[in-house]
Amino acid sequence: MRALLIGVGLMMSLAAPAVSLVAQSPVSAGVGAGLAMPFGSMRDEFNPGWRALGTLDMGVPLLPVSLRLDAAYDRFGFKSTTVGSAGSDPGARTIVSGSVSLAFGPRNALPAISPYVIGGLGMNRTGCTDQDRCDTTTQLGWNAGVGMRLGVLSLQGFAEARLHWLPGSAFDYSYVPVTVGLLF
Repeated sequence: MRALLIGVGLMMSLAAPAVSLVAQSPVSAGVGAGLAMPFGSMRDEFNPGWRALGTLDMGVPLLPVSLRLDAAYDRFGFKSTTVGSAGSDPGARTIVSGSVSLAFGPRNALPAISPYVIGGLGMNRTGCTDQDRCDTTTQLGWNAGVGMRLGVLSLQGFAEARLHWLPGSAFDYSYVPVTVGLLF
């Protein structure tokens, strides 16, 4: 019995540093940026683009799950110009989105690397910088991917890749932004 108590005490003392600073304050806001790669039929029409992200990460105490609210701006340049506009800027497809996602994975203490899986739904407003080139639409889409929370010194960050899919009657957009950011 004594050996069992010593063993349990030793395991608890070794696990004590794994109590997350983020878990003590389960809500964090963050910003991120990265590259966005078009896939499927979207790849035929657009060049790789970029992404800007604002996020609110709300962890559930004592559980390895958090609710993520994301606001993102993605921009993809057209591969070609319209007829009669040689030499001019071909314009870009823009996607402004707001999504609600669940992230599953441990929220460890600094310094640490904590992997997670993430997925959710979002509203997406697609448009163009050249309004003659396309219509503006709003539609529901979904996302799923993997990421990791990173802790270095007093900084808390994240890196993730998610597949975003916007199904539509006239078009289907699918792209993968790879995003790196900081949590505050």
